[in-house]
Amino acid sequence: MTVRSRLTLLAALLSLVSVPGCSKAEKPAPAAAPATRPAEPAKSARPATKPLAFKGKIEAIDAATKQATVAGENVEGWMGAMTMIYAIEPPEALSTLKVGDQITATVYEGTFSTLYDVKVVPPAK
Repeated sequence: MTVRSRLTLLAALLSLVSVPGCSKAEKPAPAAAPATRPAEPAKSARPATKPLAFKGKIEAIDAATKQATVAGENVEGWMGAMTMIYAIEPPEALSTLKVGDQITATVYEGTFSTLYDVKVVPPAK
């Protein structure tokens, strides 16, 4: 089994665990109030869950898919240390990254495929 297929399987299993209301009958959502003006477009859609600090090292960059392979450190309560392919938000930040960069980013509970606000950590002197 390849690393990519293992990661796909892991992501699928993890998404099953984090589905709220999976074992209960869900109540219908209340009707939304009519909007009085059009909503402003979001800069970058972020999940409405708890933000967590992420650290890792860029292993590969795929500009065509706007993704990076990152060897991430353990993030307590989110995911153990592992190398995965992540989407980068905003996508323009991908152009500032190169293989070997140490990075910090923000991740959100329940979201396992996107890194937000990625920043390169300057090398130690």
